[in-house]
Amino acid sequence: MMLLEQRNKCDETLCKYIKELASESLNEEEIKKYAYLLKDLYTLEYRHSYSLFFPIITEIEKDKSSSVEYLTSNLETLKGIVERDKLKDDKEFEKLYLPLFKLIDHINLEIARYLNYMEKEEQATTLEQKIEKLNVSLNQAKNELGIASRKIKSVQGELIAVLSIFAAIVMTFSGGLNILNGVLASCNDLIFPERVLFLLICGLILINFIFAMMYFVAKITDRSIYARCETENCTCKNNKSPKCNGITRIMKRLPYVFWLNLVIIALILLDILWIIFY
Repeated sequence: MMLLEQRNKCDETLCKYIKELASESLNEEEIKKYAYLLKDLYTLEYRHSYSLFFPIITEIEKDKSSSVEYLTSNLETLKGIVERDKLKDDKEFEKLYLPLFKLIDHINLEIARYLNYMEKEEQATTLEQKIEKLNVSLNQAKNELGIASRKIKSVQGELIAVLSIFAAIVMTFSGGLNILNGVLASCNDLIFPERVLFLLICGLILINFIFAMMYFVAKITDRSIYARCETENCTCKNNKSPKCNGITRIMKRLPYVFWLNLVIIALILLDILWIIFY
């Protein structure tokens, strides 16, 4: 019975021989030397373990200077040398016949198992890559769907805002025309400058009412009717300070409201002077 320490030593020696046979393609004379080495190893009542070979095959495949092709080719040559020895009378490798054939059979089985394992690993890697690509495509499609959904909501909001503003302006304008008609109908007895004064006052009220309606609609639809402040170091937004006073703020952010009201008020003042000196 072989001691454990001696068996481990024999395992190491066998691993060394297998790695050497996998390092390069050897000629018959070189391989015959390994036949003698293996004969000496197995005459020590040594029996190799089947579990020994898978780690060796894995190590050989990871080593770029070795190859299982070299190993299988050299083992086939070694097998041929031993088989020819059977036909001789002296049979110098007789004690190597059975151990060597088991060795070659076990190594070939482990090579086949390793190649099958690697093929499954490659298939799994390929599948993972495909799944990853699908996930990327799915995330991209989700992002595009989210963008499209936001655009649809934005378009709907803009459409509602435009329709609301249009309806508000039409209703206000229509009501304003009715007021103007009523004012003009009741001003038949007034002099011309006084009629103009009433028209200007009605126009001032009507225009500001329209702007008020636009402001309310903008608030409801989450839109802004403010102009962009182009003043350097503007403090009219982003909660900066000091804040502009009310008139300056209206002039910067609502210039159309400011200047239109200013023109109408100036005309009203001129018309009042006209009435005074009429």
